[in-house]
Amino acid sequence: MCKRIISFVLIFGYVLWGYNLPGFYNISSDSTDPVFVVDKSRQMFYIFTSSGPGRLKAVDSIEASTGSSRGDKRVEGDKKTPEGVYIIVSKLTDKDLPEIYGPLALILDYPNHVDRALGNGGTNIWVHGRNEELEPRQTKGCVSLENHRILEVNEKFVDLGKTKVLIYDSLARTDFSTYHSQLKNWESVLQSWKQTWQTGDFNSYEKYYSPKFRSDQSLESYIERKKRIDQNTKWKKINTENVQVFSADYEARITFEQEYITPNFISVGPKELTFVKNSPDWKIITEDYGPSDQRFDFQETINEFVSRWEKENMNKFNSGNQDTLGGKVLINDLNTGLESENVFASFDLTFLNNRKIVEASNKVFMDFDNGSWNSIEENYKKQKDISLKEFVDNFSEEWVRSWNQGKMDEYLEKYSRDNFSTSSDNYQSFARRKKRLEQVYDWKDVDIDSLNYSVEDENIQMKFNQQYNCPQFFSKGEKNLVLSRESEGWKIVTEDFTRSSRTNIRTELIQFVDEWQQAWESKQIDNYMQYYAQEFNSGEFDRKGWEEDKTSKFQEAGNIEVKTYDYKIISEKKYTWKVSFKQDYNSSGYSDSGNKLLIITGRPENFKIINEKWWQ
Repeated sequence: MCKRIISFVLIFGYVLWGYNLPGFYNISSDSTDPVFVVDKSRQMFYIFTSSGPGRLKAVDSIEASTGSSRGDKRVEGDKKTPEGVYIIVSKLTDKDLPEIYGPLALILDYPNHVDRALGNGGTNIWVHGRNEELEPRQTKGCVSLENHRILEVNEKFVDLGKTKVLIYDSLARTDFSTYHSQLKNWESVLQSWKQTWQTGDFNSYEKYYSPKFRSDQSLESYIERKKRIDQNTKWKKINTENVQVFSADYEARITFEQEYITPNFISVGPKELTFVKNSPDWKIITEDYGPSDQRFDFQETINEFVSRWEKENMNKFNSGNQDTLGGKVLINDLNTGLESENVFASFDLTFLNNRKIVEASNKVFMDFDNGSWNSIEENYKKQKDISLKEFVDNFSEEWVRSWNQGKMDEYLEKYSRDNFSTSSDNYQSFARRKKRLEQVYDWKDVDIDSLNYSVEDENIQMKFNQQYNCPQFFSKGEKNLVLSRESEGWKIVTEDFTRSSRTNIRTELIQFVDEWQQAWESKQIDNYMQYYAQEFNSGEFDRKGWEEDKTSKFQEAGNIEVKTYDYKIISEKKYTWKVSFKQDYNSSGYSDSGNKLLIITGRPENFKIINEKWWQ
């Protein structure tokens, strides 16, 4: 069956200039390389270019000669010129040619995949010169030009491996509306093919391919490989640029520059899809992709973009006053994805200097061009703008409060799970130790003062005096915290405590009881009563009643001797201890032995008794 190619051109000499060529569609190129067009019925060779999408320009019109037999080439020796879409793949000069072929021959890729699929045979189809007068239909199947014209065409227009040669039986006219309708149809075919690939709709994707599809594997294996790749890819974006279509009755080629973008890598290079007509549909029979050396690590390109964005957008934070000068921008929680056909990068950012903190989020939609990303739209939202002092005060207050209240999950949330360390702990061992101590003591009280802070590199350093009090000891010292910005906020990455003192509470309480005992033995009521709190009570006595009772007894008693021993101390309430012991009492007229309980509250420097009980 003859492949009659329907196309419409600007033809000089046979039809008026100003008509279009349906077989050559510039869909998205700013300009195109020259395209050669052969009209066998008119024995003419035309050269076309395009200066923009949908445009076509006739550059030259040259007399030609084709095969002596009419029709599409079928077999070797039939003297027919093939009809279809071909590429000039190499050339031969006069020293390698029979004399009749003149100074030069441009070799076409006949038979191509479509020819082989259709069963067309033969070889050695060239565009060559002629060392005799050029006459119509005088070749054995090649296209022949006058010698000076073949040399001129080669010098000005030929690019081996790229230049297309469209060979038609006869060109026909078309109107502008029809031409652009056909252009839009091809544009739709490409977009639909791309969309099924991009979305992973492989049932629809496979329908674009011919059962005769040729690759390094079968169509079934080819589709399965695509599916495996897709399963390991969170998302993908496919861009096509410089799209051109070259079509015939039973053959079409779409060429374009392809950007294949995934979270793993970006590959950029030329692609050509060759279609064969499988009435009424077009099916892909070959797919050639020649990725250039433009293969990029996706994450590297994103990091470069974010770094560039940071430098170019400091004005979002620097308002020209002292609070926003000399700061740094920290990027966290960087994510990428595909939304509404556009690649985006979303991230949190923090502006930090010694005076203030600004926290914001951003979602930037981007376009990949010449190896880098460019912003096309962004959604910037400021979330926090406070002084560094306010931030540090708030952070330290929350840290102390959660520790004091025993809310260990909230407390440990202030620490970095991945990066926290001390000289003896990582996060896991630190957390275990803190939770274990929480079970040991019935209460604790942490207090800080003399808080200082500074910004060092990208971290916030906090230094303060810390007092840690619990039932068994009181500890004082200097603590240093280093905070780093992570995806979930500011986290403590290092903690250092230098102890200046540690007070044993049992020792302090026994010393207090000993001093109380001595005051009792001295019978100096003012000295004795200073060990009792104003809210003291014991049985029927309040503090005043207790003082009156003890004053009377001191006056009646002679020498008083008190011995205390076998101390037991417990604390179930903050800053309150139950101190029980054995007591021997001797005076001039009375003696006894028994058990005493003192309930003592306060701190070592101001312990006071709030209740006292005696029993035998």
